[in-house]
Amino acid sequence: MTPDRYQQLIELFEAASKQAPGEQWAFLQRSCRDEELRREAEAMLAADREAGGLLDQAFPNLAAAFPKQRSRLWTGQRLGDYRVLHRLGEGGMSEVYLAEDIRLQRKAVLKLLPDSFSLHPDSLRRFEREARAVSSLNHPNIITIYQIGHENAAHFLATEFVDGPTLRDIISNGPIDLPTFLDIALQIARALEAAHTAGVVHRDIKPENIMLRRDGLVKVVDFGVAKLLQLPNRGSAEHSDSFKTAVGTIIGTPRYMSPEQAMGLEVGPLTDVFSFGAVMYEMLTGRAVFEGPTIADEIAAVINKDPPPIQLQQAVPLHVTRIIERTLHKDAAHRLPSMREVVADLRSAKQNIQHGDSRLRRLSKTVHSLFRIRYD
Repeated sequence: MTPDRYQQLIELFEAASKQAPGEQWAFLQRSCRDEELRREAEAMLAADREAGGLLDQAFPNLAAAFPKQRSRLWTGQRLGDYRVLHRLGEGGMSEVYLAEDIRLQRKAVLKLLPDSFSLHPDSLRRFEREARAVSSLNHPNIITIYQIGHENAAHFLATEFVDGPTLRDIISNGPIDLPTFLDIALQIARALEAAHTAGVVHRDIKPENIMLRRDGLVKVVDFGVAKLLQLPNRGSAEHSDSFKTAVGTIIGTPRYMSPEQAMGLEVGPLTDVFSFGAVMYEMLTGRAVFEGPTIADEIAAVINKDPPPIQLQQAVPLHVTRIIERTLHKDAAHRLPSMREVVADLRSAKQNIQHGDSRLRRLSKTVHSLFRIRYD
């Protein structure tokens, strides 16, 4: 890419970034007739959304433990098997780049740990161990961790690059129609079921952490963000159980937390069931189930307020809304007991709806045939 064309790309990306999330893709379609340039800008937008990920969502105690010391890279620089294409941004704990895997000729997202992370070898070893556990989640709906590496004192995480919008982008355009909802929800649920079976809890399921490729494949990103970045209690043995999180630690995004998560209690797979229910509610209604003007208000709503009745602008079978209600029960003992049951219920709902549509089509053909016989 020539310097002039690269500058055009950056200007197009920056202009699109200023648009509302749900309008960025339409803006690019209107503003750029160069298909190749437009696709590059779309890829940058997708990577930019993913940049607020695995390291950027660290909780305050961790951010305080590791002061911001950036490992700066530049376009064209090599880091292991990766060549940096351009910088995507930075968050509270990482600097994020879009890169190219030189050997395999594929794009990847590089997330750099702060330099000070290497000053805590125990935490670094723990991070690498947990990252390896997450990377073992071999599932088509779970983002892939390519590599945990370091070079010249720069520790980095290389992950799959997803070319497509987030679920947040899609929801920003309004409620999702029922067939699309069931397709997306089933893919998310299967990803969570696979993770729980492997002993990994996501802990931060929300629309921003769900991406859709152009071919319709859903990718759940930032698996294990809390576990990867959680510092062990000083003076205590580390738990080998991947489901355990230290009591008193609040990790996640307030409006999508489970009540037990919001109260800093020990969490397990059922916290993902609740968060997924909150995401499903928002997919069908277009609004968050637990809202408030402040974070404290959102946490209070999660803990104390019942979910508002599901008010829909489309015909949705009762058994579908019932699935969402059962995932959002405040008492974990009364929720759907596992993601396996959630998958089974969603699959049943999808089959029933498809069966109903098929019956309707057959009935329509029968009526049409009778009409032709009567009047031909």
